[in-house]
Amino acid sequence: MHARISALLLAFVLAVAGLATAQETTGTISGRILDAQGLAVPGATVTVTGPQGSKTVVTDSTGRFNAPFLTPGVYSIKTELQGFKSAEKKDINVRLGQTADIPITMEVGGLTETVEVTGSTAAIDTTTTTIGANLDTAQLNQIPVGRTFAQALYLTPGVSSSGTAGQANPSISGGTGLENQYVVDGANVTNTGYGGLGSYSRTFGSLGNATPYDFIKEIQVKTGGYEAEFGRATGALVNVQTKTGGNEYHGGVGYYFTPKSLSSTPRFDDFLT
Repeated sequence: MHARISALLLAFVLAVAGLATAQETTGTISGRILDAQGLAVPGATVTVTGPQGSKTVVTDSTGRFNAPFLTPGVYSIKTELQGFKSAEKKDINVRLGQTADIPITMEVGGLTETVEVTGSTAAIDTTTTTIGANLDTAQLNQIPVGRTFAQALYLTPGVSSSGTAGQANPSISGGTGLENQYVVDGANVTNTGYGGLGSYSRTFGSLGNATPYDFIKEIQVKTGGYEAEFGRATGALVNVQTKTGGNEYHGGVGYYFTPKSLSSTPRFDDFLT
């Protein structure tokens, strides 16, 4: 009986750990709404609109609002309250695993009047202790990288080659290439056999994961200070979010080639011809 209870407890702990890892697949928009005198505006309706539709929340007694579980992308915010002009802010970039804190000021007036707030959001997320970098689609399209997303990790400060563990398993913040944890869409894809990413070759080390860049929305590399929900990693946490469907058809074409003029002659070819 005791052994059965212990087995059930172990299964419960493993299930909870799996759920905790699956949580970080979205971002958050929060903020505080004030009037022209700097006083909180409670009860205002806040509509957050993005790639997957709209979400509506209401400000609390301190004027704060919070819209969690947003798919990473570009959003707009519209605030409304009787007796005030509606305020709208566009081009808010929601990053994977981060919170965009947006302050908004509402002016006294009618709802038919709209004040459009312009300006970029803060680049620093003050709600977390995590350090690292986020690489989104725009960056990956403009920077020359390798064929697998593991090659893009080297764009993050604190990332270097781990040597024998393979290029797809970089050393991050001083850890070995086998101490990192890799998560794709909330699922832990770290190799359970040796701790690396993807398949393994005795000659070349880790060969990485074959997820193509066209499928990737954002890559988050947490080099230190990451949350307790990401356990079992003494190196870094690599969190990958893939793209979701939209209302527009689009696609891409690409190819790889190696110019002969840039390739060296194999060592023994001259003796074989």
